[in-house]
Amino acid sequence: MMKRRLFQDLRREIKKDYGLTKKSIHFIPFEDWRTKLRDYRKDFREEYTGNLASLKTNLGFNRLPKIKNSHKKLILFVGLPGAGKTTLAKLLSELLPHTILLRGHDIVDSLDLFGKKAPLHKKRLKQRGFRYPDPWYISYLYQEALTRDLLSRGYNVVFDDHIRTRINRLGYYSLSRECGAKIIFVQINAPFSAYIKREEGKIDKKKIEFLANFTFQSQDINQEERRKYDGIIHVDGTSSISKIKRSLLREINSI
Repeated sequence: MMKRRLFQDLRREIKKDYGLTKKSIHFIPFEDWRTKLRDYRKDFREEYTGNLASLKTNLGFNRLPKIKNSHKKLILFVGLPGAGKTTLAKLLSELLPHTILLRGHDIVDSLDLFGKKAPLHKKRLKQRGFRYPDPWYISYLYQEALTRDLLSRGYNVVFDDHIRTRINRLGYYSLSRECGAKIIFVQINAPFSAYIKREEGKIDKKKIEFLANFTFQSQDINQEERRKYDGIIHVDGTSSISKIKRSLLREINSI
């Protein structure tokens, strides 16, 4: 049986095995960017419009024709960094017809959010109430706009990103309904120790605290959400990609 309360279980493991709690680390919350950036598009209309057009060109989306797809889907992930999300997202974009992969890193790099204008971005975020003004939050506005455009053109969209909070997941639920798309969450389950060892094969204090912070930021999918979403697929993050691929594709195609 797959874990239903992934982050609750991970928090217990972190406390038991590493003695870490939300209070014992430098906790950085994941902030409600939709509320805090509600007026960003309007306040910087010309810049925002230009950036969005540039992204569509750079990512090749402006050349995509409209298609008929009565079963279009928005596919999102829940889990921790190192869970295999990037591999699965790329796999789905290659194997599911009419599916576009959206990567946060591509948006951030294309807009150079951490370049020369990073201090300006941080200032704008701070003015909008962000406790931790990370320019990455701005990329979510563009990611959401690109998602809406792609779904409206008839394509499936899969994110190479983890959706950590209920309010954020419900925001994408509303977007999917606006575009007439189904919304599916893929939860990747694995013990905390597996995440730590996956990349380097050794335990690193900084890595432990980074993943602990991510865990404390994240919320499990609750009953209210389960009633709304079209599918919540649980996969075993310790299994081989080939095994996960077969079952994941079968479940997504059945929704």
